[in-house]
Amino acid sequence: MKDCLTIVPRKRNMSDKCLAEKYQAGLIPVIFYGDNVEEFCGFLLTREIDCSQIKEGEIFDLDYCGEILHAQYRSSLTKNVDGVRVEILRYEILNDEDFTEKRVPILTTGTALGEKKGAVVYQACNSLILRGKRSQLPDYIRIDITNLDINQKFFVSDLELTAGIYPKQTDAQRLIVECKFKHTSMTLLDAFSGGLYQEAV
Repeated sequence: MKDCLTIVPRKRNMSDKCLAEKYQAGLIPVIFYGDNVEEFCGFLLTREIDCSQIKEGEIFDLDYCGEILHAQYRSSLTKNVDGVRVEILRYEILNDEDFTEKRVPILTTGTALGEKKGAVVYQACNSLILRGKRSQLPDYIRIDITNLDINQKFFVSDLELTAGIYPKQTDAQRLIVECKFKHTSMTLLDAFSGGLYQEAV
């Protein structure tokens, strides 16, 4: 899924037949609205967004004829259009003063289950950029790793954030922490002292 989605303009009075054909061709009909925005219609591209993965409140950057808008997914409606079941999405365009991005630290609490078995917890990500309304962004993210066992991993997509607060789409599969046994590499000196090296005769 792309961070910045392309809005393909469409006419409000488009016929049902044409709308059904566009939908079958991979265009997702969307209605955009906002406090200071006149409601308008458009399409998103199925190659850029998976509707089954969208969560209510999720925020996206939208490219509308070269202008970048920030929009929050609100709801969807499935209706029969010219014999085709079409899903129509609704996005709220956010005011620039309401929307922001903020890098927040990631803190871990507790002793992992795997640590008690001799493994080590590695934190691969110490901070994350969150997006959303200014008033809702947290000062930090706290993760309880108590139940993290050996060979288990915790990703950005596993975070339970406040509705309307999301990381960048490209960070969704980013690793935050994992629990595993410490890797020890054998040095050349170790090899000699352990008798693993035999001089050729």
